[in-house]
Amino acid sequence: MFKRKKLMHDSTLKLIQEAHKKPMEDNILNKNQTITIPFLPKIKCHYCRRKTVQELYYVFDVDGNACSASSHCLECRKTNYLHTDNYLSPKAKWKNIEREKDKEPFVFNRIIVQISERFCSVFNEAFRTHYLGLYNICGPSYRKALEILIKDYCIFLHPERKETIVKKELYLCAKEDIDSQTVRDIAARAVWLGNDETHYEKRWTSKNVDDLFKLIEFLQDAIIQDEEKKKLIFEMPEQKKK
Repeated sequence: MFKRKKLMHDSTLKLIQEAHKKPMEDNILNKNQTITIPFLPKIKCHYCRRKTVQELYYVFDVDGNACSASSHCLECRKTNYLHTDNYLSPKAKWKNIEREKDKEPFVFNRIIVQISERFCSVFNEAFRTHYLGLYNICGPSYRKALEILIKDYCIFLHPERKETIVKKELYLCAKEDIDSQTVRDIAARAVWLGNDETHYEKRWTSKNVDDLFKLIEFLQDAIIQDEEKKKLIFEMPEQKKK
């Protein structure tokens, strides 16, 4: 998925609004490339239901000739999400997609909800920005969700240490206050990548926010498995020999 930057060329936007005669160019972030999109046809706004030419705002996905973009309705100024299978054609057919519904919020395992409802809420917000391609926003948001999950899990395991855990560095919490070695190992690596998303210079240059997302998922799975094993062992104590 290509990341795009907000168009800031007023004259270009004006052409799209009024004349609709010239193509629009959008610079791809971190790449010396541009794509040219012919003028957009009139599309019925998802919100006000008026049929109007849309003001292109972001291009957030390109796959061959297929293109997805967000736009502002010139009537109600709300954001629509558009898609076409061939943006190169001057007669491209654009359709309004309900992008907010394409990815439903995660439904979390009851164990994770029991440990930290707050994590579930923050993680879903981070995931939404991730899905929209806002990588500079979702990385720090995942890092916040990760800290909430790790600290709430540590407090879940050791409620008597709550005050200390709240003030403690996250990496030390992962290292010292989690019982399972597997959970510790995953949590530590998630913290490393999470810190990369909030620091000026990256340490793990071969990894990105997608890897952080995977580690947080792995961390949840490891926590769930560890807690389920504990529950099963508790429910099946060793029987005394007769």
